[in-house]
Amino acid sequence: MSYSLGSATPGDAALATEAGIPVDILMAIRQIESSASPRAVRFEPHVFHRKTNSRFVSSVPGSPGEVSRVREYTNRAAFERARRYDETAAIQSTSWGLFQVLGGHLIRRYPRRPVSAFDANPEQVSKELLVSWFQGNPRAKTAAQNYDIAELARRYNGSDRWRRRVTLALERIQGEGIEIAQGSMKTALPVLGILAITGSAAVAGWAYYKYGRR
Repeated sequence: MSYSLGSATPGDAALATEAGIPVDILMAIRQIESSASPRAVRFEPHVFHRKTNSRFVSSVPGSPGEVSRVREYTNRAAFERARRYDETAAIQSTSWGLFQVLGGHLIRRYPRRPVSAFDANPEQVSKELLVSWFQGNPRAKTAAQNYDIAELARRYNGSDRWRRRVTLALERIQGEGIEIAQGSMKTALPVLGILAITGSAAVAGWAYYKYGRR
């Protein structure tokens, strides 16, 4: 299934309801996290090194102390390399699918063969991971429901850049309206004024950004 920023798919409303968040928030997260690509995978070497007490720094490129910006250190091949040394830690240190949820949720959902389950149906698994994440993060769910983008950013990603990107995506979505199933709807709450939100809450959540989404 293909996704676009301005249009919701028929299943988006049901998924948003299951996750407990507004559909436009769901669409914005999907767009900025993965560019709406179900097979998107991002390995976080700093999280992996933290989980493995830096035992594999010489074999798995990436600084233990900061987020890597090098594609070769974070792509699927980087995950597969780390997987050879500690599969569980590698899965837990990777963000998976449409909504880029860290792999602890993938392991809990599919404890026997998590990577195979994802590869077999990344779109469906992506949806399950989103629901799992918001079920485990009720404060983030409340923030999404209240359109508290600063608090949502603090808990989902931690960076002020994420907050700004979600805000812009929401403004575009709400400006165009959301097409759902056979009809269309406007979101109930406008985003006007969100750009004025300060980054203080995001700064307070820097640990989420540095050490990885729970």
